[in-house]
Amino acid sequence: MTSTAKLALPDAPRLLIARPDRVGDVIISTSCLAPLRQAFPRGEIYFLAAERMRPLLDNHPDLTGYISDPLHIASIKPDAIVHLHPDKECYVAAHNAGIPVRIGYRHKSLSKHLTQALEDRRTEGLKHEAEYNFDLLQLLGVVQPARLESNVHLPESALGSLRAKLPCPLESTRFVVLNPSAHSPVARWPIEYYVRLADKLQSEYGLVPVFIGADSDDCVPAIPSRFLNLAGKTDLGELGWLLKHARGLVTRDTGPSHLAAAVGCPVVVIFGRTAPMYGPTRWRPLTEKAVIVAKSVPRKRWESQEKHWRRSFAAIHVDEVEAAVRQALTTWPK
Repeated sequence: MTSTAKLALPDAPRLLIARPDRVGDVIISTSCLAPLRQAFPRGEIYFLAAERMRPLLDNHPDLTGYISDPLHIASIKPDAIVHLHPDKECYVAAHNAGIPVRIGYRHKSLSKHLTQALEDRRTEGLKHEAEYNFDLLQLLGVVQPARLESNVHLPESALGSLRAKLPCPLESTRFVVLNPSAHSPVARWPIEYYVRLADKLQSEYGLVPVFIGADSDDCVPAIPSRFLNLAGKTDLGELGWLLKHARGLVTRDTGPSHLAAAVGCPVVVIFGRTAPMYGPTRWRPLTEKAVIVAKSVPRKRWESQEKHWRRSFAAIHVDEVEAAVRQALTTWPK
C-alpha cells in the first residue's frame, strides 16, 4: 500500500524508528529525534540500531528506549514503525510482531511486510539523506525543520574512560583527529597522504595528530609512532568526546564525519566520489563547520569502478586538504 496522507495514531503513540545499518547513516537519522519529540510530546519513542550505536543512543533524552535486536520489536508493542532503510530482518520482525502501521521503502519482495511503502529515490542524490527520512516521517505528521542537526547523547562514563586512554590532558592539548579508515577498503584517501598532512599539521600548526579507525590493524603499519594512534581503541561514546575537544577532524565521508558534526567539531570531508549517489549533496555532515574537498575525475573507458575510485581519491592533493583544514580551524571557538 502506498499513501502520503497522515496516518491516524493514538494521542500518545508508541513509535519505533529503525535504522540498523552503518554508523554515519544512523547518526544522520538522529536529526529526526527532536522533531519527533516535538510532534509527540506525550508519546513513547524507541530507536532500533546496531549494538555499536548504544553509547550514542542509550539514555538519550529524546528517546524512551533503545534496542539493537529486531527480535525485541515485539516486546515494545509499537503502534507504528518507520524503517528508514530497507532491512529484511527488521521488516519481517515488525510484520510478525503485528505492528499496525509499518512504513518503509518499497524493496523487491519486502514490500509485503509494509502497510505504507514509498519509492526509494535516495540514490538520485537530489537532497540530503536526512531530508529523505522525512519523506517517510511525514506520514506520521512529522514536519521537517528548517535546519537539520544530528542529535546524539554522549555518556559521562565515556569521557572518563577516554581520559584514561590518553597520554596527555584532553582539555588542554591542541590536537587534530585524522581518520584514514572507511567501510570501503578502496574508496579512501591514500594513507601516505594522511601521514604527510599530519606532519604539516604538527610542524606548522603545532597540532598533535591523533589517528582513529574502526579496527586496530586498519592502516596501522603505515602510521608512524610519532603520532598518537587510537585506531580500534575507542567506542563511539569515547570517540564523540575526543572529537568534541579536537580542533578538527580530517576524514573521508564516513561515520566519524557525522559524529564530528553532531558534537560541534570542525570537519574537513574528502569526497573522492562525486556521483549524486555518493556526493556531498546527499552525504555532507549536518553542520556549518564542514569544509568539503571534492574533485570530479572522469572515468576512463573500460576502467573498473575500483580503479576509478582509487584514482579519484589520489587526485586530491595534500595541499588542497591542508588549505581546507586551515579554513576549518577558523571555526574553532576562540
